[in-house]
Amino acid sequence: MTTPNLGLETVPANSLQPSVPINDALQVIDALLQLAVEDKDLSAPPATVPGDVGKRWIVGAAPTGAWGGKAGQIALCTGAGLWRFIPARAGFRAFVIDEGIDYRFSAGAWAPI
Repeated sequence: MTTPNLGLETVPANSLQPSVPINDALQVIDALLQLAVEDKDLSAPPATVPGDVGKRWIVGAAPTGAWGGKAGQIALCTGAGLWRFIPARAGFRAFVIDEGIDYRFSAGAWAPI
């Protein structure tokens, strides 16, 4: 079973490893609260190092490599060269650091507000 808004896995009754869905959910919540992304125009994933864990990007319009097929999604760095993708939903807001501009996701696209 998942939560209705973010699709987070819930902990099954009598779960032997409740930390797995809880830790996974916390990672998504941490990524989306006070959402600030490094950039929103990159199509190829940037080179990352362990110090980049937790940084986020909005995947550009023509993604390649590990970002292929993830246009418009939020890419969360989970390790050097490792990614988790979070689909944007209507109403999501993000501050784009390299532009200094706030964006909102609506009608399938990110637009400045």
